[in-house]
Amino acid sequence: LEQLDAADVPVTVTPELDGRWRWIGTRTLRFEHTPGQIDRLPMATDYTVTVPAGTTARTGGALAEDVTFSFTTPAPTVQAVVPQGDSLVLDPVFVVVFDQIVDPAAVLEHLTLDADGGRAVRLATPEEVEADETVRPVVEQTLDGRWVAFRPTEPLPADTPVAITVNEDTPSAEGPRTTTVEQRFTGRTFPPLTIVRTECGHGQGCRPGQPLLVGFSNPLDAAAFDPASVTVDPELPGATIGVQGNVVVVQGATEADTTYRVTLPAALRDDRSQTLGSEETREFDVGDPLPFLRRFDT
Repeated sequence: LEQLDAADVPVTVTPELDGRWRWIGTRTLRFEHTPGQIDRLPMATDYTVTVPAGTTARTGGALAEDVTFSFTTPAPTVQAVVPQGDSLVLDPVFVVVFDQIVDPAAVLEHLTLDADGGRAVRLATPEEVEADETVRPVVEQTLDGRWVAFRPTEPLPADTPVAITVNEDTPSAEGPRTTTVEQRFTGRTFPPLTIVRTECGHGQGCRPGQPLLVGFSNPLDAAAFDPASVTVDPELPGATIGVQGNVVVVQGATEADTTYRVTLPAALRDDRSQTLGSEETREFDVGDPLPFLRRFDT
């Protein structure tokens, strides 16, 4: 086999690849690629393999004409865009993750950000990526060279649909092929802080002892929340009042056939530093208790 490996190989690959051909017996050639920056063939590339006319067997037969075949590695594809959702901050850092190595500056020329009109964007600095608690874990878990971090040059408007488009012809840094279709990702910047729902009894009607829930449009600032600023009428002795995400939870020994009024302060603040703006009261009608049967422990 070593003697065969040293023999001339009647095959060429275009574009040229680092590696070696090995004879498997006297009839079969196998190409072994030598990895460089990546541990596979470069992406985004069309390859042609040629066995030239005149290649001669030991028995004397020769190819009358070239024999060729081709194969292609994939063009760039977006695997993820972070962050998404309906509560984006106004000065976000976005990260686009690809399935192969890309040139961030080249990709940026093929990105568009729309938020009530096109928005100018720039690459995010390493310091900005490091300081962002949403995108930093994504970057840390992504292979080098496969992500692009960018941000708008001016703050986005609040409560506005946001669309990120990776356009056709977005290039790869591994080969000449480019994307053939656009990929679009949507979200929305955070709305004003408002009450969006009240709930008690999980849709089954309020019953004594069940928590009173007031849901908001955005996550609340739990560190700034003061339970004493929320009032309940009639009073609930021993009640506990707290925040769970975007919900104020009032838990106490509510009584049957009673209407409770929960009043939220104007200074109530969300995690975007917005306040409720005006005092708001919501009513909860607590009905009859539900009987249930529980077995004795044995």
